[in-house]
Amino acid sequence: YITFREVNFEDSDALMLTEPMLSAPFRRQVRLHRLKYPHEETQVQNHRFSDKLMLSQDNNEPTRYYYHNHITDQYTAEQHLRNVYQKERHNHFKISIDFGFIKETVTYTSEDRRSTVNLRFSDGTREVTYSSVYPRTSLSPLNIQALITSEADMERYIQYLSALIIENQERTLDDTHTRFVAIVSMVAVVYRIPLAGRAIPALEKFIKRREVHYIESPYPNNCFFEALSYLSKPDQERRLRQSERVSEGVQLMIQYYGLQGNSAKCKTVQQFITNYQGFNIASEAKQIAKTFNINI
Repeated sequence: YITFREVNFEDSDALMLTEPMLSAPFRRQVRLHRLKYPHEETQVQNHRFSDKLMLSQDNNEPTRYYYHNHITDQYTAEQHLRNVYQKERHNHFKISIDFGFIKETVTYTSEDRRSTVNLRFSDGTREVTYSSVYPRTSLSPLNIQALITSEADMERYIQYLSALIIENQERTLDDTHTRFVAIVSMVAVVYRIPLAGRAIPALEKFIKRREVHYIESPYPNNCFFEALSYLSKPDQERRLRQSERVSEGVQLMIQYYGLQGNSAKCKTVQQFITNYQGFNIASEAKQIAKTFNINI
């Protein structure tokens, strides 16, 4: 478990990455950042729902933005992710995170240059400015994503949080004399994995043409040969019952692999089909095309 180097700064009300040069302007910028957004909120795509952490009418929307606008330490950030998991625990999802920062910029100037920007300090040689950097929402290409299917997955992902904080602690833009002083907010973007049964858009045209079939089979790894049975015994000739379709799939498997026996009741066939890991199209496509005279 990695922890970042803590920076003690009195009344910071933020997760400090480094000590600011000017205390009062820094604290004022933190307050301004806090005022812009609610303490917590959820956004569904482009729709914002404050405080109540509401879901949209369509519970199958693929994306949620879970904001927390009051990050004060590493524990607060970790708990936010755990709360996100509790709200999404009935779904499988990918997750990305990003932080909101207080940024400190130093510019060097002459004595007679007047300060015209709020939160700016001038001592005749430099001006120190504080501003906010809000969490990004288009995170998929910017942050590591993890697939979360259990609470253990989320706890493993939380370990990455420490590394990300450390990375930002060391983040300084030398060319603009800018550094990130504190983390004050964060967003967790959730990409829900569609539930089984929800059509993948690429399959919709096949579904409309009735080229996708459901077979209730005791042999889930034999789906390729059950699909192949629609070529060997198409429904146009005679609509097969579910059990007949499964049996035809087994017959095709027996034929292709040269098994001894003529049905799944045979011990040799039963043992083979029980341990069968599924058709490997990468290595077996040419052979199956040749055996059954089909195009793959």
